[in-house]
Parts: sequence; structure tokens; C-alpha cells
Amino acid sequence: MFTSKSEMIVTLLHKEQIQTTMKKLLLFAATAGLLFSACQKDESSNPLSDSNSSANKTYTPPTTGSVSPVPSSFLKKAMVEEFVGTQVAATPEASFDLESIVKGSNDRVYAASLHVSDDMSTFQTPRVLSMMGNSNPTLPCGVISRQGYNGQLFFTSKQFNGALNTLLNKPVDCGLAITSVVMVKRVMASVHYGFTATMPGNYKVTAYLIEDKVQSNNPIFDQANAFNSNPNSLFYQAGNPIKSYMHRYIVRNTLTAPTGNAINPAANIPGGSDVISLQFDIPGKYSAIGNYKILCFMTDAATNEVLNVQQADIGTTKDWN
Repeated sequence: MFTSKSEMIVTLLHKEQIQTTMKKLLLFAATAGLLFSACQKDESSNPLSDSNSSANKTYTPPTTGSVSPVPSSFLKKAMVEEFVGTQVAATPEASFDLESIVKGSNDRVYAASLHVSDDMSTFQTPRVLSMMGNSNPTLPCGVISRQGYNGQLFFTSKQFNGALNTLLNKPVDCGLAITSVVMVKRVMASVHYGFTATMPGNYKVTAYLIEDKVQSNNPIFDQANAFNSNPNSLFYQAGNPIKSYMHRYIVRNTLTAPTGNAINPAANIPGGSDVISLQFDIPGKYSAIGNYKILCFMTDAATNEVLNVQQADIGTTKDWN
């Protein structure tokens, strides 16, 4: 009951203010809901979003893709495991030589850079050196498909071409294919191996995670340079050490057992094949996902010789040959 006309007007104004405020609150809530929904959508489409990781979300791993039937013949490929280090001053020219070989090989030569005694080293470096029978070779050097040539196993980069030309002309009865998909930072991969003939003996498949093009302003990645004062070198006056040096083909992890996973003997027949399934995470501190590759190779379990090799960018399919 209003005691005056002015009191009635004040009360009506008060009610109108309350209604206006309520409308604003409802509008704000609706807008916030839309924004939250939009943020969820944007975040789920972001491949680097932690909220979409396997730890926070349950999902069924997708199919990694398929490869064609085993071909009638395989192309022989080779792998150079290079031993270098940021404190090894001859590394720049040796690594450049290897990079040039890989680029000019028409996808037949792959590189795996195993660092010695620096921040890019892994336990695989001493394993391979020990496997090759020399734990302290003169660096930089490399082994080619873990096979000897002209009575030696470790080669300088200037000797790579001769050994590779001989090796790539050898016939081969086995090959590999790779498929993988990326879910945020988790990778599901399938490494397929196949045969065109029965091969006596026991064999293994090893897979490396390769990070290519590693470059940083952090001084731990600076590269010692023995050629800084050599006017005939590409690295003349590049600095010693070279700041922000581009490191290539870094072995970040071994995705199988360190010396390889045993193949299924039943697959070792003409046209036979089988697959090794792998799941792994991209390292926490990583560059572009496109810089990561899966490098896999089949070895003779008795001799450690690499028989054939295949490499694929993660998130892609690389068929036989």
C-alpha cells in the first residue's frame, strides 16, 4: 500500500532496475556459455592442447592406415648412423657432407645422428658403438648399415659415398612400410615388414624417433667449429662455436627394444608380412611436430647388419619402397 504518489514512483523504478539487472545477468550467462563452448571447440582442435591429451580424455586409438600387399621386389636402402658432438670441432663439415648425400639419394639413404657426450646424447649411442666393437672411435665418423667395407666399419664423411654405392647395389629380399597417426602428443604407429623370399636366420626390426632441424639460442646447442679460420670451408667465419647451429637427424629415442624387436618367423616366406605396433609420446620440449620422423630398419640378429631401411614423417603413411 503506497502512502504517496512519489513512493509509488520510486518503487516502480526500483522494480524496473531489478528487472533490467536480471536481464543483463541472464544475457551475461548465455554469452559466457557460448564463449566456454567456443573455447572448448578451439582447444579440442588445437593439436598442442593438454586438455585433449590421453591423460585427460578417453578415446579409441584410430586406425593408423594401410599399406599395399608385399611387392614382388624391394628397393635396397641404407642408413648412416653418424657419431658427432657439439664439442667435436670437425662436426660441421662432416654433417654437411652427410646432409648432401641424403638430399641427393632419391630417398634411398637415411641418416641417424647419435650424439656423444652432449645434451642430445641418448643411451643408444654407447649401445651402437659397443655393438660395432669400438666404444671410442675418432669423431666425427659413421657406420653404414652396420656393415663393413674394404675391411673397416667406421668411416669419415669423405668415405661415405664409396661404401654407399657398393651397398645400394646389393639385392635385398625384405622391406618395410610405416603408418602412423598423431593424437595431440601421442603417436600410434605400425611398422610393417615383409619378404619376397625365405631368408634363413633370425631377424629384428628397430625403430628410432628422429627429430630433424634442431636449432636453439641456448648455448648448450652451440657447435664447435674447426673451420672458422679456413677460407676454403663453408664454415669460414661462421664462429667458433657456431651460435644457433642447425643440428640434423637427431636420434631422440628408440621406440622398439634397443637392439630391435624379433620378427615373427612365420612371416619369413615369399609374400609374407607382419606388423609391429608402437605407441609413444612426442617429447615434452619439442619443435614443430613435422620435424619428427620414424626411422625403422631390419637387422640380422646374428651379425647386426642392417638389411633394409624405411623412414616416414609422423602422421603419414610410407608404403613399401
